Amino acid sequence: MWNVGNTCFLNSLFQALRTVAVRVGMTGISSSSCPLAPLLCVENLDYREMLAVVNALPLWDRVLFGRQHDVHEVARLLLDKADPMHKDCAPDACLATRFHDVFLVHLKNELLCTTPHCAFKREPRPDKTLDVQLDVRSADLRDLIDDYEAEEFLNETDDYRCERCEGLVQKRLRISPQGDAVMFHLKRFNVQRDQLLLRGPRAFAAAGRKLSEHVPFPQVLPIDGQRFDFAAVVTHIGSSMGGGHYVACVDPGQLYECNDDTVRRCDWLHVEQQQAYVLMYVKSGAASGSARAVAVPRCLPAPPPRPASSSSAPAPAATDAMLAILRKRVANQLHARQCPTDLSTASMEDVSRLQTTIASADALRDAGDVDGAVRLLRTAVKR
Repeated sequence: MWNVGNTCFLNSLFQALRTVAVRVGMTGISSSSCPLAPLLCVENLDYREMLAVVNALPLWDRVLFGRQHDVHEVARLLLDKADPMHKDCAPDACLATRFHDVFLVHLKNELLCTTPHCAFKREPRPDKTLDVQLDVRSADLRDLIDDYEAEEFLNETDDYRCERCEGLVQKRLRISPQGDAVMFHLKRFNVQRDQLLLRGPRAFAAAGRKLSEHVPFPQVLPIDGQRFDFAAVVTHIGSSMGGGHYVACVDPGQLYECNDDTVRRCDWLHVEQQQAYVLMYVKSGAASGSARAVAVPRCLPAPPPRPASSSSAPAPAATDAMLAILRKRVANQLHARQCPTDLSTASMEDVSRLQTTIASADALRDAGDVDGAVRLLRTAVKR
């Protein structure tokens, strides 16, 4: 999958999601009207075709194109079946709804009185989530899950006592997957989603430090009496949320490392060394062996050649110089709108438009279409 302007977060996410779709035997994706379908079916597209598919994604109504974004937050947006981007999906064809059923987890709470001879026990209605968010420390995944499920005592400050004897109550939490897969988010960044939305496009650049502890994870993971097998890991390479690079290691039947348009076979030794940010596991036997063998698509092809110009000669120096001048002028416009004296006067629409223009021009230049990049930047300068 081509990187068409800081879209490594999108590429790694969809490589992971399509692997889960393969492993659970999800069918009918190519015929779905859901906006997620085109990126789940990407195969042998050239650079311009990939750019068109990415540009058509309704995600850009919510986040700025051409900037780095947190892959976990993007996953939550795209898989939110109640999000407006899915309002036109047919009920039986919405892929967000289908992934919701696949990743659904119940967080079951059990309340037990600690007073001897008191048999009080209560199980409140479970909380529902599509991902289990784990605090990061120097330990393996199973230990982090144990931390998450650790027993705790409710005291007076929790405003809850035993309903029978007023004694202290012990709370137990259990992760109970309801679908055929489970997603873990390792909280390596300390900026919350609501803070990011409030702080706008500069939030990612100002994000707190990254927790770089290595968390080993197994190929086989028992959860709530069920066996789950490794399917995908998304890794963030870098020191902050505002930069760096995302790659994915996936197992649709064989292990691959997916680094944008570069896909190569790898082994488990390589996979287990990844600094996991998002992990996906699939329930053993979620799809029959025959269904899985048929479902494995050629979704990891060797990258197609970049579009060639009609002549093998390099672009004229004058055109390259013009491109550089125009790009600098548009970048200056962007800087002026991002750093006004009064931030309240900044037009976010202009910022988004200019960022998209620069990213698209860079994509056209990288694809060899220097003239197209020049025309695009000239339009922005005239405006």
